[in-house]
Amino acid sequence: MGRSFSIARSSSATRRSTIKGEPLFSPVEGLYKSVWQGKHCDGCHQWNETRLCEQAKNFAANDVSVLRLQHPLGTRFKVALARWAQGGCQ
Repeated sequence: MGRSFSIARSSSATRRSTIKGEPLFSPVEGLYKSVWQGKHCDGCHQWNETRLCEQAKNFAANDVSVLRLQHPLGTRFKVALARWAQGGCQ
């Protein structure tokens, strides 16, 4: 089980370090590699616990999109966030 998959039952420090990670692929189709490769997600996103919980609730409410649409940190990240939201973001 990878770090991003266990985010749902991890500490807020682990969630923060995960969202400060580097994307696995372009977050927007057709974006030049020089714009995103080697960069950190927090360069574009201003995540905090409240905003991350809101996004996690969106993933939980839209079950199909969690698996259908890829995420730059991987599908496991989205699934773990959805589970975290289902547990009340605790």
